[in-house]
Amino acid sequence: MHRSIFASAALCALLGLAGCAGAPTTAATPAATAAPLSKEGLRTTLANIAADRAALDKLMSARYPQLTGRKRELMVDQAAEMFRSPAFADRVYDLVAPKFAGRGAMPPGAQVAFQSEVREQSAALGMQLTLKGMTRLGSAEQEQFTRDAIALHRSVDAPTCRAMIDGKLPAARLQEIELNQNASRSDAEFEKALAKNRRAMQAELAGTAPVTVLTAQQVEAARQAWGRAILARSKVPAAKARFARYNADSAKASDADVCFVTMQYLEAMLDLRGNERIWQLQSFMQDTASEQ
Repeated sequence: MHRSIFASAALCALLGLAGCAGAPTTAATPAATAAPLSKEGLRTTLANIAADRAALDKLMSARYPQLTGRKRELMVDQAAEMFRSPAFADRVYDLVAPKFAGRGAMPPGAQVAFQSEVREQSAALGMQLTLKGMTRLGSAEQEQFTRDAIALHRSVDAPTCRAMIDGKLPAARLQEIELNQNASRSDAEFEKALAKNRRAMQAELAGTAPVTVLTAQQVEAARQAWGRAILARSKVPAAKARFARYNADSAKASDADVCFVTMQYLEAMLDLRGNERIWQLQSFMQDTASEQ
């Protein structure tokens, strides 16, 4: 059997797609018992997926219809690089193993559940690695990450923005918002954003770029400066009433006020200069990553 056909079949079986390039149309519904889950087996499967560009392109088209042309090519490149990584495969294995390892051969029903679990864990892992890896990058990348986050929140209505802030927005909806934002970028901007995320994921997987360890004095100096920047923003006439309502009881504040004030907090970090800006961005990224 040709490698490309095997890879397409593996892709369909793993991701629950039917009719991928060269694969049987029934591949998404397993009909036979599969071999027991193993770390090496998952590495091989993901590597085979990475080797079949046509199948990956079909997957990107199905999952990200907003992205076309050069943007889809870039997404295929990113996915292939991720699936080729033994370190990434091992992380996925560690996430799915508690449910599926040690059970012996998988019957068809278990394979369907396994497909779903791998899809979900791979997507979640990519986001987690990006966020944690950002703590290993420089202040320029962290600043751009913060600017992108602000733009993302401002691209939606107030209730959606608040749900994002509170961590209550369904993952599928968040992905849709991110895709719509990415689709509106130029190809060059999109490539730059993907490259930043890729560097973050690679840094976290390799663990070679150390996370900057801030002293207690640096953290305190940065947060004091951040507090002053927030206070300055809260005194702007157009912002006073919104900050007052938010500070009185953030739980009862309107969605619009919560979103507005939270974005002011993020932008206040970008108002800082010198070491205080570098330290606060690093501290904020570390605090955010620790919540994952």
